[in-house]
Amino acid sequence: MSVRLHPRQDKGQCVQDFFLQTEPVSSCVSYVDSFGNICHLLDILQCHDELVVQSSAELELVVQPAFRIDPEFDTWDMLATEVNLVWHWDYLGESKYVRQSSTLEKFMNSCGIQKGVGPVSSMIEAAYSLFHHFSYERGSTDVNSSAEAILQTRRGVCQDYTHVLLAIGRHWGIPSRYVSGYLRLDGSDDFQTPVGESHCWVEFLQPRHGWIGIDPTNKTLADDRYVRVAVGRDYADVPPTKGIVFGAGQSSVDVQVVVEQKSTNFPYQVEQ
Repeated sequence: MSVRLHPRQDKGQCVQDFFLQTEPVSSCVSYVDSFGNICHLLDILQCHDELVVQSSAELELVVQPAFRIDPEFDTWDMLATEVNLVWHWDYLGESKYVRQSSTLEKFMNSCGIQKGVGPVSSMIEAAYSLFHHFSYERGSTDVNSSAEAILQTRRGVCQDYTHVLLAIGRHWGIPSRYVSGYLRLDGSDDFQTPVGESHCWVEFLQPRHGWIGIDPTNKTLADDRYVRVAVGRDYADVPPTKGIVFGAGQSSVDVQVVVEQKSTNFPYQVEQ
């Protein structure tokens, strides 16, 4: 089984401590995948009826200045000078769950989603449009659903919102990547994301500023409430757990996530 639960250490996010254990106890080897994510490979050979994977991390997050669109750099010509077809190849083309289609074009046309004066403002407007035209409905899709499902029903969850925004960004030639992680909810925010679950959002390349996170599910830019765990082309590259089980019978997965602010020195503790 491969596990992607170790938060990334970049972009103002410093991992102070990380702990991973399983029951039954497993052998564990860490590695870094092609997207720079820290992963762990678990191997359990003994018979078992239940597998518990528990991780805990302490992070220090640097509060970034409020993002403001700079008209001087938010231009399509400036983006063209920043895009490298080799470095950004994975984030420009189609992937397992993100594809270009006539359904996507019809949806964009019906919702008035089109390229604006610049890539940043266009992506923000597109994300806000998805928030207003989609309905967040748990159980309406599953982890194997492509962007086509929510385009047809307009009902889905964060994974579906993210896949559609990725398709739009890549359709416009904007390098766009999937981010999996966690969101700290203090009860006062009017967010659609349920407490106790993992989350996902989009990062797109912005000229002179690098990768900018935007959450179409909750109509907001990603800030210090967001803990980044893994990045990839779509969900297929970043599942928290993925593996093979040998045996008969049915299986189910139960997930619980806790994100809390500990102190000013160690702002966030994440447990899953």
